Amino acid sequence: MNVIIPMAGLGSRFSNCGYTVPKPLICIAGIPMVVQLLSNLKLHSEDAVYIGLQRAVEREHQVLATIKAYLQKTGISLFPVYFDSPTRGAAETLHKIIGHLNARHRQRRTVSLDCDTIYFYDILSEIRNIPADSGSLCFFEDEGEESIFSYVRFDEASKAVTEIQEKVKISSHANTGAYGFRNAVELSKHLGKVLAKPVPEIGEFHTSTVIAEMIREGLRFQAVPVPIEDFACVGTPKQLRAFLESPIRTKSIQKGHKILFDLSSISNLPRNVPLLEDVMSVCLPDQFLQFILKMKKDGLEVELSVNEDLSSFEKLSSCEDAPGESEFIFSTWISRRRASAKGSLFPVNDSFEKIVGWV
Repeated sequence: MNVIIPMAGLGSRFSNCGYTVPKPLICIAGIPMVVQLLSNLKLHSEDAVYIGLQRAVEREHQVLATIKAYLQKTGISLFPVYFDSPTRGAAETLHKIIGHLNARHRQRRTVSLDCDTIYFYDILSEIRNIPADSGSLCFFEDEGEESIFSYVRFDEASKAVTEIQEKVKISSHANTGAYGFRNAVELSKHLGKVLAKPVPEIGEFHTSTVIAEMIREGLRFQAVPVPIEDFACVGTPKQLRAFLESPIRTKSIQKGHKILFDLSSISNLPRNVPLLEDVMSVCLPDQFLQFILKMKKDGLEVELSVNEDLSSFEKLSSCEDAPGESEFIFSTWISRRRASAKGSLFPVNDSFEKIVGWV
């Protein structure tokens, strides 16, 4: 199977809200969004993952290096495709990525996944189980009033899709952003047909646009239901906040992942003195101390890090107003180096909730 993740958009809605990293690297529970997506997928050894990246974004933020730092022990076959300018939408991004597939991969079943939708169950097996003569799309029941997704109609008995429209609520069946195609050759052919037309009134070419074209030409797609508690759409700041305030946010916590806060980023941190509670209470805002206590209570592994000889520091006891909490732990220099390589060594500033991705 080919898994394609188009990430060539600019993510302007997040940058307009003060985020300083591209959308794929925005953290959730201390882990970049795209890594959350990839690490939750049940990939087979022969699967290939293609990701589309803006070259300028890659140069500035090293997105690929960050992904590889997290996934280096997973054996995932990762193939980057770079873009020198924005595309006219996800469909064009998809078309250009397919152009980089080798002949063998072009014959395989191909899945397109949005980088801002995370699945907490085996979505790929659901798609693998679809008959080989059919494409697939995953949907959930959208009870909201706004038409912010693409929506489908299908035969309730067979789940055969009869219609799909972008941002028009023709039903309550909203797409999650996971689309399966019989093979990349067929998909590329129909993408080319769609992209040869004028840009639609909606302003860009969506993946739903090409699926609508394929359905009109008689190709079959099957609708795959996704339980609302088994995925998270975090494509806008509002959606991300809603997820972080929901009960299912704990599904994004990955066991063994340590979140390190860099105390060296604090200008008034005293050097070569024991970092006991009374010292820390002066140097660190109480709001931050309460935040990391809350993270630990929620099940995240949190450590404090300093760029110093650790022999001169002592462990920090719990705050007096949070009795019973285990003491804070200082990381080793090896953990600090690993966290820095992954981009998960976080500064202590006014945006700690936003940069870590927890509330």
